[in-house]
Formats: sequence, C-alpha cells, structure tokens
Amino acid sequence: MQSSSSLYAAPSAPADIIVRSAHSENVVITVVGPLLWNSEPLGFEVQWAEKEGSSGPERRDLVLPPDWFWQKNELNVTLPLQPGREYNVSVRARGKGDAAQGGVLNGAVLSTMVATTPRGDAAAALAGLPPTAWCYSDTVELHKKRFGNEQLLSQEHMKKLIDVQPVRSSDDVRGLRRLYDTLAAHIKGLETLGQKHDSYSSLLMPIVQRALPTDILLDYIRQCFIATTSSSDEGEESTTDDAS
Repeated sequence: MQSSSSLYAAPSAPADIIVRSAHSENVVITVVGPLLWNSEPLGFEVQWAEKEGSSGPERRDLVLPPDWFWQKNELNVTLPLQPGREYNVSVRARGKGDAAQGGVLNGAVLSTMVATTPRGDAAAALAGLPPTAWCYSDTVELHKKRFGNEQLLSQEHMKKLIDVQPVRSSDDVRGLRRLYDTLAAHIKGLETLGQKHDSYSSLLMPIVQRALPTDILLDYIRQCFIATTSSSDEGEESTTDDAS
C-alpha cells in the first residue's frame, strides 16, 4: 500500500484572470497558471454564472494543449457569454494525482467579475473601458449618466416624435396603426418622465398634422370647426336666455 507521504499536493490558485476581449458574445480571457502546480499540470476548470441569473453555473474542463509550456504558464479561453450582462467567472488549476487521490487534484479557486459590453447605444457609451472588475463602478456610473438622465431621455423621445414617418394614404391601415403605436409610446414615455402636456403639446400638434394622410387631417379640422361652432352657438343661446 502506498504511503500518504508520496501523495501529490493540489495546485495553488491561478495567479490571475485577464479579460482580453468582451466586445462580442465570445469573451476571451487569459488564465495565468498557479505559481505552484505541485504535480504534473493537467489543465483548468472554468465556471461562470450570470450575476443576476437564477440558473446554476456553467462549467468547462480545459486540457492543456501540446504546445503549452511551463515558462509561459498561461492559457487563452473563449467563453460564450451574452452581451450586456455581468458574470462571476471562477477558475482553478487541475494537477495529476495518485490513484488514491482519484487521479486529479483540484486546486484553489480564483474568481473575478466580467461585465460584457452591451449592444447598440449602450455599447457606444462604454467604448474604451476595459472589461475588468476594477472598472465596474465606472461602467455603472456611465450607464446612470447616459441612460438615467431624464432631460436626455425626454429629448430622445421628442427626437423620435419629430422623426416619425408620415402615412400617405388613409387606406394604409398598418401604417396608421404603426403611427399610433409610435406616438402613444413616446407620449407615454414623456409622461413617465414627469413632462406635462403643456410642455410639448405645441410641438406635438404640427408633428401629428404632418404625419397624417391629407384626407384624415382635413376631416379632423372639419370636425374641430363643427365642434367649435356648435359650442359658440350654445353659448350665445345661453346668453340670450339669461337676458330674457
């Protein structure tokens, strides 16, 4: 029977996890191996889990390639992380153990946080920031300034209203529905931001008039004229009755 003194020790924790690229769904990290392997190096175990996610961590066992060598002691890893998310990434080294140790020795864990770059406008706001844990607070602050600024958000809603596409024909039912949905969505957005109707109604009216088909606009003006005339007539009749 083999004595316990001949058993190998587990590797120490990896020296570092370096995020090379987080600008796509395939995030590239470099795992720097442990200072002490304590036995023949076999590879690494990588786990990652979304910070706010409910599902368990995903795992990948990485075998060292034939061209790996001690002097460099690092390995590039590509992880399929989704854009615009925060992940906890954990890595531990795996060394060769005796049969009594199960053949594999798992070392201590090193963890880091990876904030992947979102798409669209949010990606542009974060351009130039390295996707490492130390810049996480800067990332959050940029998001607050860019996407939490109520004045900028109100301006964005107004810009979308100004750029709304006109509907040329009253027979274009789909276009009219799309126009209605667009107007309703951005007006609701302005209301949510605390903007009162009086602050944007003078700008909204010309936008709506420009976007409506001519026959619908003329019918609307006609109905407004009839309603105004009817209201005036009722007011005059009421005044006459009071005088009598």
